[in-house]
Amino acid sequence: MKFQPSSNPLKARLGALRERLKPRLRRILAIATDGCSATAAVIRDVDGTRLEIEAAAVSRALKFEAVAEDLVAGIKAQGVGIPKQAILLTASMLPAVLELPVMANKPLAAGQMMNMIRWELEPLFAQQIALWSIGSLLFGRGYLDDAQRRQLLDAHRSVQAVLRTRGGRAAARFGETAIEQGFVSREQVEECLALQEELQMTDADILIGWHPSAVGPGLDPGQSAWLCAGLSPVIKVRWVEALERAGLHVLWIYPLAGASAPLAALSGLPVALELHPLLGICYRQKDGALTQLGYRQFTDAPLSAGEALLLTQPVLRPDDRHMAVHAHRTWGPGLTELLRTELKRDIVELAQGPVTVPAGCKASAPVIAALAGGAAHTLGMVPAATAVRLAGSKPPPPVYRRPKVWMGAAAALVTMAMAGFEVDHAFRERALMEKHRNLNNRLQELEAAKNVVEQSRRAEEDAKKRLAEVQAELDTLTLRQDLYERALGQRRHYLETLLDALIDLANDELILDSVTEASWQQVEIQGFALHVEAVYRYARALAEELEKFGVKLGDLDTSETQGPLGLIGHRFSFTLLPDSKKVTR
Repeated sequence: MKFQPSSNPLKARLGALRERLKPRLRRILAIATDGCSATAAVIRDVDGTRLEIEAAAVSRALKFEAVAEDLVAGIKAQGVGIPKQAILLTASMLPAVLELPVMANKPLAAGQMMNMIRWELEPLFAQQIALWSIGSLLFGRGYLDDAQRRQLLDAHRSVQAVLRTRGGRAAARFGETAIEQGFVSREQVEECLALQEELQMTDADILIGWHPSAVGPGLDPGQSAWLCAGLSPVIKVRWVEALERAGLHVLWIYPLAGASAPLAALSGLPVALELHPLLGICYRQKDGALTQLGYRQFTDAPLSAGEALLLTQPVLRPDDRHMAVHAHRTWGPGLTELLRTELKRDIVELAQGPVTVPAGCKASAPVIAALAGGAAHTLGMVPAATAVRLAGSKPPPPVYRRPKVWMGAAAALVTMAMAGFEVDHAFRERALMEKHRNLNNRLQELEAAKNVVEQSRRAEEDAKKRLAEVQAELDTLTLRQDLYERALGQRRHYLETLLDALIDLANDELILDSVTEASWQQVEIQGFALHVEAVYRYARALAEELEKFGVKLGDLDTSETQGPLGLIGHRFSFTLLPDSKKVTR
C-alpha cells in the first residue's frame, strides 16, 4: 500500500468525492490465520455501529489452497451466501508504530518513505520468522499444553548444554526431544515441519504499508509516529492466489496482531490487549488513530500472566479506567480477574463489544475480535488510521479487455442486424398488402364504369381490355404475395436457426467479427480463433445445423495473425451458400 499525500486541495476533494460516490459494502468475508489454523466469517454491518457474524468456519489444513477450499465449503455448508469480496488477516504481517524524521505536513516521496520504513522494519521482520518454530507450532496446533511446553523447553536447554560440551556434535532438535519425552508423535512433528515450510517461505524483499499521514507526534522535534506494516511478497502471492482459486477477490491484507483495534474504536476503548497463542499485542488509540503498540512473541518463553502485564505497562496511563482484553482460551479463565486486580482497571471482554457472535462458534476471542475489527475497517465504520493494510488482489481488467464482453457484443450486433432485416421485410409486406387493397378498390370502380359505357362498343371494348389488364396484374400480385409469404416464412425460420446456431456453437476458442448477408441464404462469416481446429469444428457444426435449409459450406479460408487481445491465432472466413442439389421447394 503506497500512499502519496497530495498537496493539491482540489485533487484531495475530488478523491474524497469519488470515495463517497462508491457503493458502500455491507457484507464482507473476513479470513484470519495465526499460522496454526485459519478462521473465516461472513460479517455484516448492522447499523453503522454494530456488526453481526452470520456464519464462521475453521480450517486446520496445511496448504494455503486447502485452507481456502475448507473455509469456503464450511461457510456454504451453513446455508449462508458468501460475499465475493474478502479480506485477509495474517500473523505473517508485522505491524509497528515507527518514529521517523518525517513530519506529517512534509511527507517524502513514496519511494523514499518505503526505503526508510523498510530499513526500520527489517530487524523486526527477521525476528518475526522465529515465530514459526517447531515448539510454537506444536503448541499452537494443540499437540502440547503449557505445562508440557515448559518442561520441554527446560529439557531441550539441558540437552543442548550437554551437546555443546562435546565437540563436533549437532544441537538437539526440539521436535526430537518432544518425541523422546513422549509428548507428541512423529506424525505430529512432521505435520508441523510441513506447516513451518509453508510459513517460512520468504524472500529478501518486504511489502511495505503505511498511512499517508502521521498518527502522532514523535518524542524528538522534527519526528512523527507512523503506523506501518510489512509482509513477505511470497506469502501475499500464495494467499491471494489460493483465495482467488476459491472464487474470492481479496480487497485488503491486514496484520492479525492489532486487527481488533477498529472494534475497540467502535466500543470507545482507548487501550486493548490482544493475546493469541503465540503472540500478544497491547495498543492505544487516540482521536481515531492507532498511536502506540507493544508487540511480544511467545517463542522462546512459555506463556504467563506476567507476560500480559508486561505488555500493558508501556501503553497504560493513569487516567485509563477501562481496557479491552481479547485472550485465547490457553491463557486460562483467571486472566481477566488477575488483570483487573493488578491493573485496577475495568476489563471489557469480547461479549460486551459491538459484535454479535453466533451460538456454537468455535473461533477464539482474539480471532473473532480481529475478524470484526478488520471488517469494521473495510466497511468504513471507523477512521482509516485505526489499522494499516496492504492491497490484495489486482483490480479486474477493464471491460474492453474481457473476451466474454467481445463475444456478447458480437452476438448483440448479429441480433441487431437480423432484427433490421426482419423490420425491413415487415414494412415491405405491409406495402404489398396496402397495394392489394388499392387494386381491389380500383377493380370495383372499373366494373362500375363498364356498366356506364356499355352502350358504346368501343368504350365497352376499352373497358374489357382494361379490366383484363387489371385482372392480370392482380393475379400476378396475388401470386407474388403468396410467394413472399412462403419465402418469408422460410426465411424467418432460417434466420432464427442461423442466429441460434451462431450463439450456441460459439465458445471461448473463437470470436465472431462479422456476419454479412451477400444474397438470399448466402451469408459470409468472419472471425478470429485461437487455433485452426476450432474454426473447422465451428464451420462444420454450423453447416450441419443449416443443412436442412439447403445450405452448404464454401470458401473456407484461414490465416495466422494476432488477435484483439494480443494473442496469436487465426483469422478465418467462410460462406454459407445455397446448395442447388438440396434446395427445398
